[in-house]
Amino acid sequence: MQQYQSFARCYDRFMENVDYGQWLCRLKHLWEEAGFTPKTLLEFGCGTGNFTLPLARQGYQITGVDLSEELINQAKQKAQKEQLSVTFEVEDICDYQAQQEVDGVLCLCDTINYLTEPEDVQEAFFAAADAVKEGGFFLFDVNTPYRFAKVYGSQTFSFVAEDAAYIWENSYDPQEQINTYDVHFFLRRPDGTYDRREEVHEERAYPQLTLTVMLENAGFTVCSMTGETGNEATQTDQRWTFLAVKERSNGDE
Repeated sequence: MQQYQSFARCYDRFMENVDYGQWLCRLKHLWEEAGFTPKTLLEFGCGTGNFTLPLARQGYQITGVDLSEELINQAKQKAQKEQLSVTFEVEDICDYQAQQEVDGVLCLCDTINYLTEPEDVQEAFFAAADAVKEGGFFLFDVNTPYRFAKVYGSQTFSFVAEDAAYIWENSYDPQEQINTYDVHFFLRRPDGTYDRREEVHEERAYPQLTLTVMLENAGFTVCSMTGETGNEATQTDQRWTFLAVKERSNGDE
């Protein structure tokens, strides 16, 4: 996997300004407000465990899945340091087969956008449906078309710290709805010199209707679609969060 190799080494360093605690509180409020009381969770695209580990601390039985072995290794090290009992697996979420059903599936930090083929998104939704119990939920977020077109566009961003730096160049193709990130990393070596690495990431913008239809195809019904402030989603939000319930079969009604 070309993405999240060099980045995995410094992912948490570059994301330290993200308030994961507040973010997680908003997510929990969404599922609690909808009446869900999960005990077992599965997280697709768990990365270094920035949601997985806090949920484990709070007593949830949770499994984290990611395609990047490098990110999973970081997550395992963090869990071991805290002596947390968490299962981490290196798997492709598009064909993931859960060992047992869970109460809820999470897929955060624009993991769905990284699936640049619509067929893969549909497969990931099918995998989530197979993993969650009837009456359970699937909660995921996406970067919006507005963010790619109006915020990222052709902008360049940078981050500089004492031990690491990056330059992040964006290029958005509105016809293909693909955003390409050219990311240049500079990681400090013990001798004070810097190791330069480069990764290319791609994300695809998906309209609300497309995602809603895919969810319905997988047997989900959308409970809510919210923007980054927690209000009802709009076309000018930069991130949408979907909460969907897996419908019960007629025999269980």
